[in-house]
Amino acid sequence: MSGIPRRHLLAILSGAVIPAPAFAGSVFAPPQHFFSVEFPTPPEEKSSGLLGLSSTTFLAKDGNKAFAVFHAAWPIQGKPALMMQSMLDGLVERVSGEFLSIDKTEFKSSSGAMLPAKRFTFSSDKVWGGGLTTVSGPHTFLVQVMKRKPLEGWDAADRKFMASFKVLI
Repeated sequence: MSGIPRRHLLAILSGAVIPAPAFAGSVFAPPQHFFSVEFPTPPEEKSSGLLGLSSTTFLAKDGNKAFAVFHAAWPIQGKPALMMQSMLDGLVERVSGEFLSIDKTEFKSSSGAMLPAKRFTFSSDKVWGGGLTTVSGPHTFLVQVMKRKPLEGWDAADRKFMASFKVLI
């Protein structure tokens, strides 16, 4: 055996198998959440569960902006339009805001499936934001950028974050 002590070798090998935390500008893909995205800074993770619905929020703050992906795994597959609307209603309620736009569209998953989706923008007295919500089976995703006012609108970093989002199922 080489001159590396066994415990160090085990630690090195374990590091090759266990995913490293996300770093600025690297792809973040938590396997049990079925998406990937490129956060500008490492995200914080917060999970909850209620009545069979499990949800996890990944949030990265960068100056006066926040980048987030919310994943909900429903106990049963519901109607996609209702699942997405539930996500949107919860978002606007949390920020005490209103929608500026909601556009029905489709989102192409990494498998090539076309998923129902909605692109949106919203505003409150304190924040402006926008994003996308989509559904794949019992999974609903909401990806968004939110900014403290007076910042509004999409910049290059926002567009890069949104374009990096992929549904992996």
